Amino acid sequence: MNTDIGVDHCRVLPNMRNAFERFEFFRHFFAYNLVFNRLDAPCRVLEIGSGEGYGAGYLSAKTTMMVAIDLSFDALKHAMVNYTGVRPCKALGEHLPLASNSFDAVIAFQVIEHSVAAVEFLKEIHRVLKKGGKLFLTTPNRKLRLWPLQKPWNAYHVHEYSGRELNRMIIKIFSNSSIHGTMAPSKWMEFEKNRAMNSPIKVLRGKCMGFLKKSLSQIGFNRRSPQQIKFVNEPTSLELKDFFLDSDFDASLDFFVEAQKNE
Repeated sequence: MNTDIGVDHCRVLPNMRNAFERFEFFRHFFAYNLVFNRLDAPCRVLEIGSGEGYGAGYLSAKTTMMVAIDLSFDALKHAMVNYTGVRPCKALGEHLPLASNSFDAVIAFQVIEHSVAAVEFLKEIHRVLKKGGKLFLTTPNRKLRLWPLQKPWNAYHVHEYSGRELNRMIIKIFSNSSIHGTMAPSKWMEFEKNRAMNSPIKVLRGKCMGFLKKSLSQIGFNRRSPQQIKFVNEPTSLELKDFFLDSDFDASLDFFVEAQKNE
């Protein structure tokens, strides 16, 4: 499978070329696997923020219609070529060009933190769901990644949520919802916490070095770009079975939300 789609956006590809990419892939695929086991086939499913499409392709085995929405034309083209059960659509999650009451499930994994209008995003999902339809949503836990009041260091993220903040917003639109936390083995939880807390330093260092490199080049000096931070004691093995859900979402990697449209 070709996953080199040349897209500059925040999505995970099933390459797994090293330990960190293996961790990131299984962290995301864990949520798709949960949903796959909770879908009642046959069903109509929409994924918002589908990226290169491997998740939508996986879920399509249980669907009569699998619609994948993304803002990247390259990603959608890749999904159309590589996953025959996926119908790509270029659109914003806040403005879905889809009929009301038309889907049994909506998937929004690692997307709501990118939205500048999160409430409208959730309302649009509620609108396109059938009565009894379900939203499955994941987003990173800000408590693991950020200090209090700190803005996201990820340039693609508009806002990152605490579990309680996310839950308060969702229950205003979905009366029936639950939130759990995605967990990994303790060594990986510590690894991700260290990585997240070092990332702002890496971003700032990169900006400073970029400015310094530009300044020195103007006077005839060249400097190598800073190397990526090497994290100590990086774990080297991980499997899908190592991830699990826990009710203690405050300590989690990501939040996993399941909400049902009852109206």
